[in-house]
Amino acid sequence: MRWSWTTVAILAALPLGAAVSPAFAACVDAHCTDATSIESARVLLQDSCGCTREGETHEKYSNCVKRTLKLPALTALLPDKRCRTLVLQCERASICGRPDAAVCCVTKKNGSVKASIVASPVACKKGHPCGGSLGLFSRADACAADGSCAGETSTSTTTTTVATSSSTTSSMAPATGPITVTSTVSTSTASTTTTTLPPFPLPAVSLTGCAQSGYVAPVSIGSQTFALIVDSGSTTLGVAAAACAGCAGTGVSPLYAPGASATDVGLTTGETFGDGASWSGTVFRDEVSLATNPVLLPLVAIATQQKFFGAAACNFVAVPDAYQGIVGLGRAALAVPGTGSYLDTLESTSALGDVFAVQLCGSGGRLWLGGYDPAFTTAAPAFTPMVATSPFYAVTLSDVLVGGTSLGVGASSFGTTLVDIGTTALVLPDAVFSALATAVAADPVFQQNFGAASFFDGMSCILSPQGLAKAQLDAMLPTLALAFPSTAGATVTLELPATESYLLQQDDTQGNAYYCPGIERAGSLPTIIGANALHTLLTVFDRRHGEIGFAPEQGCMPLNDTVLSSQPSSLTTRAQPPGTRPAPPYRRRRE
Repeated sequence: MRWSWTTVAILAALPLGAAVSPAFAACVDAHCTDATSIESARVLLQDSCGCTREGETHEKYSNCVKRTLKLPALTALLPDKRCRTLVLQCERASICGRPDAAVCCVTKKNGSVKASIVASPVACKKGHPCGGSLGLFSRADACAADGSCAGETSTSTTTTTVATSSSTTSSMAPATGPITVTSTVSTSTASTTTTTLPPFPLPAVSLTGCAQSGYVAPVSIGSQTFALIVDSGSTTLGVAAAACAGCAGTGVSPLYAPGASATDVGLTTGETFGDGASWSGTVFRDEVSLATNPVLLPLVAIATQQKFFGAAACNFVAVPDAYQGIVGLGRAALAVPGTGSYLDTLESTSALGDVFAVQLCGSGGRLWLGGYDPAFTTAAPAFTPMVATSPFYAVTLSDVLVGGTSLGVGASSFGTTLVDIGTTALVLPDAVFSALATAVAADPVFQQNFGAASFFDGMSCILSPQGLAKAQLDAMLPTLALAFPSTAGATVTLELPATESYLLQQDDTQGNAYYCPGIERAGSLPTIIGANALHTLLTVFDRRHGEIGFAPEQGCMPLNDTVLSSQPSSLTTRAQPPGTRPAPPYRRRRE
């Protein structure tokens, strides 16, 4: 059951002006009389810490409130420590994280009103049960002077405009319910929700690379900084070490040299990935930072590797030394023996929410820790539940549609579906792959430009013989839609354009757009939604609440502009391009 409550948007640490509602007026005392600031702080805390979230507990909620009150935005809103302590007391004396509870308001013989928390409304036998249905959660504000409920709190929508910024921090937008969006992401039922923007800055990381080579982020380890692939399908951090002879031979630089902050744990371990790449090495504990304060993390100093630092390319340009290792964003359950989870460690040692989000462009992208920046979306995310029994970030794929028509293969055909930014393509079970390839290849425009369904089993990239631009192909070819159950019981549908789903775009240095297969046969692998199918989306991994959200992205440069702007003028002289080029190597998840 989801409760509703008043939502106030807050931006850049400044609360929007609002009248003080009865629901919050009582959380004041002789020292703390600024009811408006207290209300803004409490709304922010209740939304950020998940007062009404399914699965939340009162203990976790109270601990979150205590941590969040220490953030600069909250201390600026409530400079007096006594007022922050008062707010903490009010939230501790609440039914947040107690979905069945109520505040019982009883009028005593002397006319005073006693407020107490009871296990359920029926347990309030001598008074008025008040609570979440009215937006009233605390003993401090649920009861009116006459012993009745303080009054219903109406849900209102506040529109907030957020300017795009090149800064490395952003305002966090928390996970909201399913949203009806008229572009890429939609749900089967219409609903309107508000988006609350907690004001404290979030770590935001610029990514380089692409779906084929992997997306790369700068990561500090000890006193050194490395370019590491970010991967949601694994957990362990592995970095090429000075002792790795096979690493230096492939041009990998710099190499990790454990310094004063490092401790040799005395273990050796390794990892193998779905594309056959592997590495092994010694476990060290060292300070690691990904645009945050450093945390102590057991990691692997890679001593040997097989095909991990092999050939990679973005837009037909080789990037053999673009990265020196990998940082997994997965949970501890996927960590190789003796190592740990960076995000698990970060969540336990900071006030950031247990969520991360990515925007994966055709070239480069962004990673946010603790939330996402709504300036990079055109609508709020629609969420689907994670599969609780999977150690991966996995969801339930219920249907695949080509041009609006279901493939008719049945939901059981997909199995558990991984959302993995470290995999290049959309990986499908063989029967689903064949059905999709056949359906797409039945389209005349596809036939005239890419041939038969066998195109998808090959590894060639084709320049449209008809000279069709990306926008023309997307307008003329059938869309690919992925359907999932929403967190509210409806259906979330991701409708993806042809060139960002079953086709994978690669531009040469002259700006010619080639299209490679964007789908692969799974074989023994599970169904995987890889990076190419996420290009038009901002994807939110809400680890705390066990759900993944998708929103239409904005802010990615067209791939053609990105490629041409990165090339010297001597390489962009027009020449007759070949009609076909070999596809670059694709990446897959860990085994």
